[in-house]
Amino acid sequence: MWNPFLESLPLVKLRKIQLRKVKRIINWAWRNSSFYREKLDRSGVVPKDIQTLDDLRSIPLTKKSEWLESQGSNTWGFGTNLAVPESDLIRYHQTSGTTGKPVRLAFSTRDWNSWLECWGYGLSACNLTAKDRVLVCFPFNLFVGWWGGQDAARLLGCRVYSGGGMSTGDRLKVIREHRITTLMGAPSYLLRMGLHTGSKGEFNARVLGVKKLICGAEPGGSIPSMRKRLEETWNAEVFDHLGASEVGPWGYECSFHPGGVHICESFFFLEFLDPETLQPARAGELSRVVITALEKFSQPVIRWDLKDLVRVSKSSCPCGRSFRWLEGGILGRTDDLIKIRGVLLSPRAIEDVVQTFDEILDYRVVISEIRGMDELTIQVGTRLLDTARDFLFRKLEMALKDRTHLRFKSQLLEEGALSKNEVKIRRVKDLRKEGELNCD
Repeated sequence: MWNPFLESLPLVKLRKIQLRKVKRIINWAWRNSSFYREKLDRSGVVPKDIQTLDDLRSIPLTKKSEWLESQGSNTWGFGTNLAVPESDLIRYHQTSGTTGKPVRLAFSTRDWNSWLECWGYGLSACNLTAKDRVLVCFPFNLFVGWWGGQDAARLLGCRVYSGGGMSTGDRLKVIREHRITTLMGAPSYLLRMGLHTGSKGEFNARVLGVKKLICGAEPGGSIPSMRKRLEETWNAEVFDHLGASEVGPWGYECSFHPGGVHICESFFFLEFLDPETLQPARAGELSRVVITALEKFSQPVIRWDLKDLVRVSKSSCPCGRSFRWLEGGILGRTDDLIKIRGVLLSPRAIEDVVQTFDEILDYRVVISEIRGMDELTIQVGTRLLDTARDFLFRKLEMALKDRTHLRFKSQLLEEGALSKNEVKIRRVKDLRKEGELNCD
C-alpha cells in the first residue's frame, strides 16, 4: 500500500526521485491540461526547461481563483484542467465551499490509489494496525475530507465504522459497545464529543478505551493547548494530519511526536518562501507553502499556493524518517490575518487562549463596528452560571488582551448558534463586511 523504504532514503536520493516525478507531471500537464499548457506558454516555459527542482520557480504560482475560473459556469464540468477523459473518472468530490464557490474535484482510479497511499504513510506513522477499530466522525458528504482516511484504514486491515449521520450520543454508544480504539475527526468536534456526558451522565471519555485521536480538516491538532485538552479528555494519544482538498493528504505526525508533522515527500514537492518577497526561505524561518503534487494526474496541481504559514525544522526527527517535518504544523495562513484597530489579529492566537480554559465548551468571535470603532466580542459556551460565569469572562478577557493586545468583551454563546454539522466551524464572524469572514 505504501513504501516505507522511501521515508528513510538519503536526502540526495529522495530529491532525485522528486525531480524525476516533477519532470513527469510537468510533461503530463503540458500535454493533457489546456489550463497548464496556456499557463506555461504565457510564462515562456516548456517542459525541457525544468531540469532542476529550482527551475520550478520559473512557473507562476497557481491560485485557487484561477481554478475556479477555469471551471467556468458549467455546474458539473471540471473545466480546462481536466487532464484525463471523463470516462476515466471514478469519484467526484468538492471543497467544503465555506469561503464561496466550491472547487470540483475529479479522481481516476490511479489518483485515488495514490491518495490512499499518502494516507497509508500517515496511518502507519501513528502505528495503526489491523487490531484497531476506527470510528470516523464525519458526515460523509461531497467534501473529500475523511473519505481517504476511512478507505486507507480498511486497507490496513482495521475494522472501520462510518460515523456519518449519527448524533454525538450515538457515536459515544458505538465507542463503548464496540470498544473503539481510534477516532478520526476535526479536533474541535472530538473535544466536544469527549466533553459530552449524555443526559444521564453515562459517558466518561477517559474510560471508554480510545487510544488514538487522528485530527484533521481544521487547525488544532498541533496547537499545544488543544492537544493537551484532547489528551486529558480522552486519555489518548493525539496525531495531527495535514491536507488540502485540491492537493491531497500531504502531512502526518509520527508516533515520536517531535512537535510537528512530517511532509509526505514521496508524493509532494514543497517550496518554502518568504511570506512577503516569495523568495526561498531558510529552514527555521516562517515560510509560505507552495506545493506541487507529484502523483495527481486527473487534475494536475503545480506550484499551488496553499497560503499556509509553516516553519521547517532544522533538525531531523528521532523516528529516523528523512522526510522533513514542520514545527507546530500549520502556524497560520497568509489570508486569515484580520486588521483590528490597526493591529493584525490571527485566529490561532485566540484559539491558543481559549483552549487553556477547561470551562469553555465552544466559542465564536464576532467583529463589529460601533461609531467608527472596531469592536471584538467573544461568545462563549459554558455550563457555568452567574458569578462563576462572570469570573470566567473576566479571566478570558484579560488573557486575550495579554496575548493579542486587543480588548474583547464576553457574551454567552446561545445554544445551537454554531452548526454542529459543518466540517469546518466558522470561528470568526465579521459583521463589517457583507457575509461572514471564514477563518478556519
